[in-house]
Amino acid sequence: MRIAVVSDTHEYEIQIMKFLDKVQDCDYILHLGDCVKDVEIIRRHFKGKVINVRGNCDLGNVAPLLINEEIDGHRILMSHGHQFSVKSNVMSYLYKALESQAKIALFGHTHIEGIEVVEGVHLINPGSLARSKGKGNSYCIIETEKDKIDAKIMYL
Repeated sequence: MRIAVVSDTHEYEIQIMKFLDKVQDCDYILHLGDCVKDVEIIRRHFKGKVINVRGNCDLGNVAPLLINEEIDGHRILMSHGHQFSVKSNVMSYLYKALESQAKIALFGHTHIEGIEVVEGVHLINPGSLARSKGKGNSYCIIETEKDKIDAKIMYL
């Protein structure tokens, strides 16, 4: 299974379209919030399944703050991350992932990309597609098999 993960698109349609050109071979796109209205553009131009949560800039939106989903036999926790204070540290989100029995915990909010495995949980922040505070505008590609998770940060 091939999964594209994106966050913090902030209505930058040019970057969204560049991203979509690169991920058409994916089975899923997971959007981690800010801005949920960008998800409609993604749904119109992507043939696979799209799942999204809302972020701190998505006021008044009804999308969930947290999703616990199983994809290809892997439990995935999705959050924008602001409600877990991920800008300070990821420990409360890690505890939520462990409590949820998630093997993958996705979050955004910091605009800084990163992947680390802690206590068997893949903590993945795809960074920001539009306003990076890391190495550049980024997203993540996750490839899964039965007992394998391979995640890579990609740049536009």
